[in-house]
Amino acid sequence: LRLCRLLLEAEYQSLAHTKGDPLKVQRVLDAYDAAIEAALDEPSTQIIALGHELAAEHLIRSKEEGGNKPTSRNDDGLKLEEVASDAAISRYLLQALERYHVWGCRLKIDCILRSRSQYVQDWEPVKEQPQTKTSRTAVGKTIGSVPSASNRAFSGDQ
Repeated sequence: LRLCRLLLEAEYQSLAHTKGDPLKVQRVLDAYDAAIEAALDEPSTQIIALGHELAAEHLIRSKEEGGNKPTSRNDDGLKLEEVASDAAISRYLLQALERYHVWGCRLKIDCILRSRSQYVQDWEPVKEQPQTKTSRTAVGKTIGSVPSASNRAFSGDQ
């Protein structure tokens, strides 16, 4: 239940309208990363996959919310375009796809490939591996590195 609570708290924060504020967007992303990291310790493939997908959707929503605002830095020097970049969205979605693939949830994979094709056009499933710290490293290196808690977990920097 702890994993679900962490993920629900992150989703609640995301839906509380960050209004395109890069600092708020990053704080919510940190909450998703905390939920993903906790799920990696279990390991809970379903929660990890859902956490990555919801984090990507949060970034997409934030990007859309901030789309009408001028591109300026906030007081902390963050720009929304940096936090909610296409590359960050792609990395979260690619990690979600990998976990859905490990889980065997083809329906979610097809849904993401159809609805978010612009972010995941080059996705190819990695060979399934046992759920160990070694497999996390292998998946992380295949996908690439993200300067977030979720990818630090994939790369073994816990």
